[in-house]
Amino acid sequence: MKLQQGGMVKCSLSIDRCPSHGRYAISLNDEHGGTRLTSGKCCGLWRTIHEWEMEANELQDLIQEAKSHLKRIRSSRPQKVMV
Repeated sequence: MKLQQGGMVKCSLSIDRCPSHGRYAISLNDEHGGTRLTSGKCCGLWRTIHEWEMEANELQDLIQEAKSHLKRIRSSRPQKVMV
């Protein structure tokens, strides 16, 4: 997905569900389709349960927040000690 300055590109974050198998997934979508962010391969009959529309600048904020959380999670893990 290409982000443009000024938030001109519309995108959405959605929770999807497969009606055949009951599996859930989180997806990032734009006008060209979607990318599943969570694992959960299924038959492909995903239906959107809930969707949050956002502009590119809002998505950029979400990405920065996720990176901050990931950095904290990685730094709080116990380090492996080689013996």
